[in-house]
Amino acid sequence: SEFTEHPAVPTEAGNVKSQSAAIISVGCDVAGELTKLNDELSRVDEFLSSSEFVKPFFERFHTRIGGPSTPIDTFIRLMYLKHRYGLGYEMLGEQVNDSVMWRRFCRIPLHEQVPDSTTLIKLAKRAGGYDG
Repeated sequence: SEFTEHPAVPTEAGNVKSQSAAIISVGCDVAGELTKLNDELSRVDEFLSSSEFVKPFFERFHTRIGGPSTPIDTFIRLMYLKHRYGLGYEMLGEQVNDSVMWRRFCRIPLHEQVPDSTTLIKLAKRAGGYDG
């Protein structure tokens, strides 16, 4: 089979680029908007990124025993969303899984799984903050 170049389209500067390049460019703009944090999450993200805030959590939960676990900064961010939006553990996982912005906020790449409700409950119990 043969591939054909999409027709050329003008750009703002008057240059010409292929339609496929224009589509990719628009796709990147849309992807940027999808992953952009809203104002509230940006402020919370900045606060939760503070080393003074997360240091006690890292000290309490640092472990090298067992398999890979949920990073503590991801857990803290998940718990913020849970309490901010009044979600149960199962619904939290579903909502984060479906939202590129929430995944970014929680620092969960698209190719990784969102922690399941059982994992989150175990971590919450360990943190002393399980609320059923």
